[in-house]
Amino acid sequence: MAERNTEAFLDVGAWDELDEDTRAVFARYMEVYAASIESVDENLGRLLDVVEDLGELENTIVIFMSDNGGTAEGGEHGTRSYFKQFIHGLRLPTDWQSDVARDIDLIGGPRAMVHYPRGWGMASNTPFRLYKGFTHAGGVRVPFLFSWPKGMTRTPADRCDANISTSPTCSRRCWNSPASSGPSSSAGPKSWRSTGEFRRVAQRPRLRQCAP
Repeated sequence: MAERNTEAFLDVGAWDELDEDTRAVFARYMEVYAASIESVDENLGRLLDVVEDLGELENTIVIFMSDNGGTAEGGEHGTRSYFKQFIHGLRLPTDWQSDVARDIDLIGGPRAMVHYPRGWGMASNTPFRLYKGFTHAGGVRVPFLFSWPKGMTRTPADRCDANISTSPTCSRRCWNSPASSGPSSSAGPKSWRSTGEFRRVAQRPRLRQCAP
């Protein structure tokens, strides 16, 4: 892991120094976060299965990325009332708390607007330091996955330093490259939204539904 963050209001204490009750709440926050990531992963897989069934996977642009690094917005202890974290300078009562004590089982459900503690943000950004909102690597270095086998093949010289060129590069290749001559019309590459075919295939009974 990277050097521990020690700056004021950005620091992270040691896990071993937390009591058992606090560890249980902190673990629950990360369980919920991990579950959301798993849901994204599962449903992206379902989406790509449909595209493959349509015979268009090789000529479909797939971009997966994050807009920033892990965040410290949950504060030192996390919160079950997210927006209370951001109320400042409004003559708040002296006993104002940036968290609302809710049952641990409510974390991850509709009755708690949660955010994990900043220690998990630090862990998420490993091996980089600091968080979203900072120009340190922990704030601006993010995963980036790109796939378009028929339109843009990878070469040993390829590398990605920033995502600012993604949109113009894809636009240029979509409209001008012979390699992108898949399903199209005079208006450009075909839109599944316009044909309705994507919706019909996505509704096939064989597709496994997510648990509620």
